[in-house]
Amino acid sequence: MATDIVKLREEIEDDRMVDTMLMTVLMVMMVAVMVPVTVSAVQNAVTAQGVLAQGLNEPYTVTATPTIQEVTFSRAVQSLSVRNDGASTAYVKVNTINTEPNTIHPGEIFEISYNTHVIERVFYYTRSGETTLRITGAG
Repeated sequence: MATDIVKLREEIEDDRMVDTMLMTVLMVMMVAVMVPVTVSAVQNAVTAQGVLAQGLNEPYTVTATPTIQEVTFSRAVQSLSVRNDGASTAYVKVNTINTEPNTIHPGEIFEISYNTHVIERVFYYTRSGETTLRITGAG
């Protein structure tokens, strides 16, 4: 009976050792997978912050007419400011022509800021007459 208890204890200790070894191997594998993923995510975040910190301001002074015209930023921006310096109401669409226009009356400033999207193009026009717009995009 004593030998049976000793054998049972040895088997339990062997099982514990196998469990410990298996857990150690699994932890090493998890670290081997997670470290490159985490490093990549951090590098992407730092790169994105660096681009945003640069500002990337691109001021444009344009004349809006009844013909739809477009400003394409050389780099995508996340915020936009459009000031109507003229005498006619202007209409602005961001990124796509297939949306409702934003109305900018003379002397007004239209501002938009995206947290998750970027602004690549701005469409602008008037319904009649001409007006001068100052368009500025920022990181």
